[in-house]
This record gives sequence, structure tokens and C-alpha cells, in this order.
Amino acid sequence: MANHNPNLAKINRNYTVSEVATLYGISKATVRRWIRLGLPVIDDMRPILILGCDLLDYIHRQRRKNKKRCGSTEMYCCKCREPRRPALDLVTYIPNTAGRGRIMGLCSVCEVTMYKFISLAVAEALQSEFEIQFRKS
Repeated sequence: MANHNPNLAKINRNYTVSEVATLYGISKATVRRWIRLGLPVIDDMRPILILGCDLLDYIHRQRRKNKKRCGSTEMYCCKCREPRRPALDLVTYIPNTAGRGRIMGLCSVCEVTMYKFISLAVAEALQSEFEIQFRKS
């Protein structure tokens, strides 16, 4: 499921399959698949009507289900779409402000650059887990 904005659905409206498809810029087949996967409908009669509050709740549930939290020693790899530890536990801390910055490392699987925003205090605490290079601003 793509990252659809749940706030487009109005809770006091009823939507048909084609209206939901137009609202989110998706095909009617996708909306019908959502119905098969658990999106509640008012009844089984045609036209199929979907309550706005049910649509909003369904999209919120799907977004929470697809979310993957990174552990303290992991960064999110956009290519693998998984939280991963950096290769060889080597990271570079790049400061943004006096107390915050980001760490940069390579994915241990696909070797794509990964980033994670953290505070300087957390970066110093992670020195026991990673070999961290501190870059000057």
C-alpha cells in the first residue's frame, strides 16, 4: 500500500468505489482489493458504499502495519526497505546544529548509503557499538 493521505477522507461522507479511487488517484481494482482485505462496506448491495470514517480507519491501520521501527543500532535502508546495521559497523557523524546531526553508513546487504538523525549525546553513547568518525561542520 502506498503512502495515502488518510485526511483526504471525510468522516461524515459515504463514498462509492469510483469516488475513493478518484480521491486517492488509484484504480477501482485497488479499492476492490482493499475491500477484500478488510475495508468495511455498508452492505453487499450495489453501488458499494464505504463510510468515510471506515476508510480513514482502514488507511490508518494499514500505515501502522507497514511501519518498521529502527532499533538504536539500526538505520533504515531505502533500497532494501528494512532496518539494517551499517556495514562493518562504520558510521560518520555529520553535525547539523550544535547538539544534533545525522549518522551516515553503508547498508550491510546492498551497500547503499543510509542516514539516521540523532543527537550528539546519542552518537557519543553509540561509540561502544560503532566505530564513529566525527566530521567537523
